[in-house]
Amino acid sequence: VNGNTHYPLCFRCFHLNSTSTPGTTHERFLWFFLKISLYKSLTGAITLPMAAKRTKTTPDPFTSAPGDTCGGNERKKTPQRPVNDPKSVDWNRLREGDAAQWKADVGFRDIPDPRQAAKVRYPLPHLCALIVAAMAAEFDSFEAMALWAHHHGEALLERLDLSPLPAMPSHDTFRHFLSLLEPGHLDTLVRRSLRLAGKDTLEGQLVLIDGKALRGTWGPKAAPAGHLTVLNAHAPDLRLSLGSVPVAADTNESAQLPGLIQSLSLEGATVCIDAAGCQKTVADAITGKKAHYILTLKDNQPKLHDAVHTFFDTALAAGAAPQGDLRTATHQSASKGRQLQVTLHATTWLDWLDTKDDWRGLTTVARLQRRRVDEHGTVHETTVHLLSSLSDPHAILAGALGRWAIENTLHWTLDVTWGEDRCRTRERNAALNLAALRRLADNLHRLHPARLSMKMKRRLAATSHTFLLDTLKPLLVHA
Repeated sequence: VNGNTHYPLCFRCFHLNSTSTPGTTHERFLWFFLKISLYKSLTGAITLPMAAKRTKTTPDPFTSAPGDTCGGNERKKTPQRPVNDPKSVDWNRLREGDAAQWKADVGFRDIPDPRQAAKVRYPLPHLCALIVAAMAAEFDSFEAMALWAHHHGEALLERLDLSPLPAMPSHDTFRHFLSLLEPGHLDTLVRRSLRLAGKDTLEGQLVLIDGKALRGTWGPKAAPAGHLTVLNAHAPDLRLSLGSVPVAADTNESAQLPGLIQSLSLEGATVCIDAAGCQKTVADAITGKKAHYILTLKDNQPKLHDAVHTFFDTALAAGAAPQGDLRTATHQSASKGRQLQVTLHATTWLDWLDTKDDWRGLTTVARLQRRRVDEHGTVHETTVHLLSSLSDPHAILAGALGRWAIENTLHWTLDVTWGEDRCRTRERNAALNLAALRRLADNLHRLHPARLSMKMKRRLAATSHTFLLDTLKPLLVHA
């Protein structure tokens, strides 16, 4: 009612489309009731029927509501299911007293919290536990993590002896947290998992270091090489990732290698790196960690490469080195119609090399000749020169042949099983942290004794909560 103008009114079950004279007692009563109801609903005194109906709706894990202080908004808490509800997660099937002895709170405290302390709603151990568990269970995107936490997060936190949350985080919370967290901090979890599993001693092991591009981070407006790159350290005999560091956009792999080497426990190991690692600083860093190295020498060191190439041409043409120190190691194999023959010539006499003192620990220079005959009878020959702190030619040959294992066992698995190149997250920190989580989850599954493929282990973790908790054990600290 506005002056002498008559409007048809409709408010839920009250309908007025009267033809009576405006200003009647009936219309005044309804208008007064409408004003009082709207006023009380806005001040919280009462709840209108439509608003009450909304609050009874089951919360959506992707719905936003005011109050999220970690990058996204949150829904209201989902009502608790009864313990005997058949839809509840059956964690009671776990061995009694086994899972409760493992505490995640201490296990995740070494990671610095990048959020403002006054605005933190979700403790860091809770977020890390949910993120790692979701990744191991094949829920590897932000939306999938929120979905997994919505259905299974409460039961997981209870079994890990973590305090309950008022509500599970949304996908915006996970995205914002991983976008704030500096890359590299999640590698502390990788090292802890190896230490608690007793796999941190690398004496006598071959360690391979190589870079891998995250193809999915490239955008249509980016430069051709605008994708992010991660430098990985891998132990092929253990089939475990030892750590990784991101390669900055304004630098290359060679500049990041000393830092990665310093973060690893390499005493007694043999580190094999391709031509990007053929640097004096890298040789110095590896020797400083009491480890041996095998470095591939190519045209990135032109003077040294030419000197080594000339020496072996002369020595092999004469049939022996000038001092008679020319040792040989060979390897032959045949598979699927292909034949491979590898010959390595090595010398420890280095008086002819003017820069030998610049390479710390340098003991041997070698030439590796590879001859492969494919199934069609075509012959492929390659020649590579190596610098090594080892003196045994057979050990150098074994390391040189095994350096491709990082491509076959780690990089291939990350792309095919974990879908790393298909991940379209382009924000730098978030993309790099997701890459670190994939390597961590891959380690956790490989440490599990079940003799299953990686794909089957991920599916089993998504369907069996007992298997998932057993998989997470290397991350946790025993109480």
